[in-house]
Amino acid sequence: MTGAVEVMFGCILKPCGLAVGLLAVASVVYAEDGPVVDENIIKTCLQSASYDTSNPACIGDAAETCMSLPDGATTFGMTSCLAAEANVWRSSLEQELAALKAELQNYDESRAGTFTALQAQQDKAQAAWQVYARAQCDLEVGIVIDGTISGPTAAACEMDLLAQRTIKLRLLRRTVE
Repeated sequence: MTGAVEVMFGCILKPCGLAVGLLAVASVVYAEDGPVVDENIIKTCLQSASYDTSNPACIGDAAETCMSLPDGATTFGMTSCLAAEANVWRSSLEQELAALKAELQNYDESRAGTFTALQAQQDKAQAAWQVYARAQCDLEVGIVIDGTISGPTAAACEMDLLAQRTIKLRLLRRTVE
């Protein structure tokens, strides 16, 4: 499927950061490639996650704040705000993947020879998750493909799945710390 999902998921497989230069468009603050969301909202959400709340309601709060600004409620504004939050979750996911790898290596010191196997399992799980995430969002967008809501749907799907994966890895890392 071409279109919004491929544009969004081009970043799920590789980092896509926000540009440094800012310019104001209406009342939503935009970087060169999208709006800027409050990263502290997302960090607080990640830190508040526990096994009881591994899918906390705070996922999407930064995008919601962005969408409440003038021009944030347009199709372009919604897509941009959701994608901006997804970019922060993507960065957090990359940090969690690296931190988990380091923890697995430390964990190996007490269990000789398991790091290589655990690292291979982590890589396999991440690759499978990427395939799942693309397929899930393709499905969600496929359902609404004829409407203008397909862009926000793709961005919301990516944001949700990135957030959930990041939180899952954070909780997993806590288990081996």
